[in-house]
Amino acid sequence: MMEHRELPVTDSDSDSQGLPTEASEHERSTAKNALMKFNAGDYATSLAYLKDLQSTRPSDWKLKHNKTVVTFYESGCCDSETCFTELQKCFPEDETGTTDPDQVVLVYNFACVLFHTGKPWKCLEQLNKILMHADQLEDGMQFSIQFLRLEALLSTHQPEMVLRELASLEGNLGDGDDDRKTQLANVKFRCYLQLRNTRGVKKELKAFLSQSEQSPSRLFCKAHLDYLKGNLVNAMTHLSLAMSSSPLPPAKESLYALYNNAVGCVQFRQGKPLLAAHFFRRAIEESARAQQSAPADDPNKPMWLKHRGIGYEALYNLGVSYLHAGKVEEGFSCLMTARTAFDANPLLWLRLAECCVAAYFPDNSEHFSPSLKRNLVAGQVGISIHRKLIMGNSFCATKQVQPSDLKHPDMTLDFAVRALKNALWLVEIQSRADSASEEKSDGDGATGQILSEDFSRMRVDSPETTQGKGNKTGTSTPFAKTLIPKRLQVYPSLPLKPTDLETLRCSILCTLAFVFGRIGGYYEELKYATKLLARPNLNPIQSFLGHLYAGEALLGLDRISEAVDHFSPGHMKQPLSWVNHPLEEKKEGAENKEYQNSTKMQCNWFPRSQKAALMVLRYNCVVAFTVRGEYDKAGEELKQLWSLREATLDIPVAVIMIACYIQLMLGNVEVARKILRTHSPHFRQAAVKTVL
Repeated sequence: MMEHRELPVTDSDSDSQGLPTEASEHERSTAKNALMKFNAGDYATSLAYLKDLQSTRPSDWKLKHNKTVVTFYESGCCDSETCFTELQKCFPEDETGTTDPDQVVLVYNFACVLFHTGKPWKCLEQLNKILMHADQLEDGMQFSIQFLRLEALLSTHQPEMVLRELASLEGNLGDGDDDRKTQLANVKFRCYLQLRNTRGVKKELKAFLSQSEQSPSRLFCKAHLDYLKGNLVNAMTHLSLAMSSSPLPPAKESLYALYNNAVGCVQFRQGKPLLAAHFFRRAIEESARAQQSAPADDPNKPMWLKHRGIGYEALYNLGVSYLHAGKVEEGFSCLMTARTAFDANPLLWLRLAECCVAAYFPDNSEHFSPSLKRNLVAGQVGISIHRKLIMGNSFCATKQVQPSDLKHPDMTLDFAVRALKNALWLVEIQSRADSASEEKSDGDGATGQILSEDFSRMRVDSPETTQGKGNKTGTSTPFAKTLIPKRLQVYPSLPLKPTDLETLRCSILCTLAFVFGRIGGYYEELKYATKLLARPNLNPIQSFLGHLYAGEALLGLDRISEAVDHFSPGHMKQPLSWVNHPLEEKKEGAENKEYQNSTKMQCNWFPRSQKAALMVLRYNCVVAFTVRGEYDKAGEELKQLWSLREATLDIPVAVIMIACYIQLMLGNVEVARKILRTHSPHFRQAAVKTVL
């Protein structure tokens, strides 16, 4: 809440018109009457006194400050825009004197308006100016400044910073400060929610939440805890109870929109992206309806209750759900709209690129499909024993997708490249900032955090997080001046820890290499594949793909020897994990097994096993030897490949075709006939003729 300060009666700054620096007895009396009426809630009379006083001190910034505060209260704390403008005018030209207690209060009031109007970062900038001088004020004002800072830190998703400062604040509280202890416990509870520290959340939940109280906010908190623990059924139960209470309390956001967004998150984690999309659409509709009925500029609603909507958060969730459900064009449209709000989020750019890639290459399952064996033979000439077979020169019947076939004109592979480069640039900027902050760090381990604000605003696309442990040293102070987040901000989602940031970078490089390979940019494909392989602690799957794309690019550049090196099975020393997407959340314990596997993106991409991946490498090695004309080596490698076939996976048609080609080039016509008889039984009596 904003603070009203009594007009100083001595040592007032001289105005430009040369007014006296000391107030007269009449001015003293008028100022005291104005303060008394303000404290009594009679804002109109208090404002009248201040206007009378302003006639004698028209340029006193302290008087303008008091008048602005009283006017704001008289409007029912609704006219925040006017208050913001007038407070800006109150700042004196010389702003170096923030040690003045009255100017400290002015900055606090300005920061308070910034916070409630949705500008928490700017609020923190203002609070940083006065933190070192707040000890000049009374105890209540000091606590207000520190508490506003905690709220701003939570709104900017820096819970670890909050925990550091909470440790200091709680140590300064006495036995009679029960209200303040409750406020700080509430902050700590929300902080643990952002950190996804289920143990801390459960402890604080028992400490200060009454078991009998079933308010919507507390039920949302319980649902959030169940969501973190993987108890999705219990989470749905608490969400339903939260919306059954009547009447619903006033809130900044539409509770119906928050409810639908939260339910959508639960359904998405249960592996139901289409059902989740339904609830996200409802959340968008409820948010829009709330904005129409009570817009943000509603003059009859206090600024801290003005609705600003969660439309963009829900829209992002909707786009990710459509992507996972295979509706990539709808997902692309949603993400393009959400881009206007979250254009600094590299995950959003990566998802946009994935939509483009999925539109042009939905899967590669038909390369492994037995039905393609009919394409082994393109036709025949002659009859009876003189019949000749013409082998096909294309075994994949995939229809080439054109931009004109898609609803969205921007949905092209060129756009995917631009989106991926944007994402990579954002990651590189954060990496350079982290390196600079580490060089300037004095070794206290202070780190900023950027995490999802609450369960009902959560994004479904979340990186891996671990349980926060807080600060055990107790050496930090609530007056930290710098805010250097060492985790990549991907608002409105969870932050990326250094390991998550590295995984994201590798995912972007891997996708860039794939896209350039599909459009024939072999130099660029090799460039990004090489960058990918140079990353430390590379995921085994990404290492496999990196060598695959690098070898493919080298084949396209006619650098066969180098390509063969990348196709060596020795690069697959570590077992590949095919369970989760690299950026999906991981939970420990058997009870969360369903939760672990529920967010996998359902798609028909091969290979899906260790043996199948090794087959792909050996196949490419066979191709490299064949292109170089070393058919003996290609034949030996083909035998190794043939021995890896699985009963559950039919031999890809490409392998059958290149096997026939190699045997024919070696002069083993009977072997080629045998292969065709085995895999094309309706041409058993045919002779073979190749058409290159």
